[in-house]
Amino acid sequence: MCAVTPGDAAEPDEAFSDAAEDEAVTPVADALLSHMPGRQRELRAEAAKAEERAAQIMRKLGFPEAKATQASADKGIDVVAPAAVAQVKWQSKPVGRPSTQQLAGAWLQRNSRWRRNEKMLYFAKAGYSRAAIEYADDVGMVLFQFADKGRVAAANKHAVAFQKSYPSVVAKRVEPKTDPRPTRWHRRVEDVLVFALLVLVPLLMVGGGCYLAYLGIRDLLIGAVASGAGFLAGGIALIAVLVLSIWWLGRLDE
Repeated sequence: MCAVTPGDAAEPDEAFSDAAEDEAVTPVADALLSHMPGRQRELRAEAAKAEERAAQIMRKLGFPEAKATQASADKGIDVVAPAAVAQVKWQSKPVGRPSTQQLAGAWLQRNSRWRRNEKMLYFAKAGYSRAAIEYADDVGMVLFQFADKGRVAAANKHAVAFQKSYPSVVAKRVEPKTDPRPTRWHRRVEDVLVFALLVLVPLLMVGGGCYLAYLGIRDLLIGAVASGAGFLAGGIALIAVLVLSIWWLGRLDE
């Protein structure tokens, strides 16, 4: 393995990793936020930063040419180096076995006709399930979890070797995350809240706006100008707020 170069040691990364520790989002809140168009744009930006952060870490771990791939063509690989590939997950729940299998599949496809001496590395924000760790241990995958002070933490036995060789970059092993059991309940609550936020609220606003407009027109026709104008203005304002909100969220997602 190559030594850490001065350029890598000077890379500004501590602020990013500290921010990772500050985000404690509940599953329901995370689901609601992730469905917002503006939040999707933020998540993509955070994921891109995480990939760059993983590439920085890899350069410090003996892969000096590590670089993030293009998001549109990664096929399960987010960082590449001549002797390693890596996947990065920036999400608030532990990475499960299917995601680690995706990296292994991409690695096999990449190395099906070539030498198979590339290492498989995985970087996650919220750790891994026990099933994911067991699978990674079996196939030789190295699991890291983003930590504080510009470092990562070892998350399985194959990452411990890096921890011993690079203690300033890799912290000691963290305990594996337990597989979340109440997923059915969480999904139902999330589905209800997302449906209410994205469907019921807009429908109620449209219905309320149309009803107020109807009352305004009715009062104007019978000569009640003041109340008619008030109802009509309220209905138009309610629908305008909804339209402007949708337009604003669309602009955030561009």
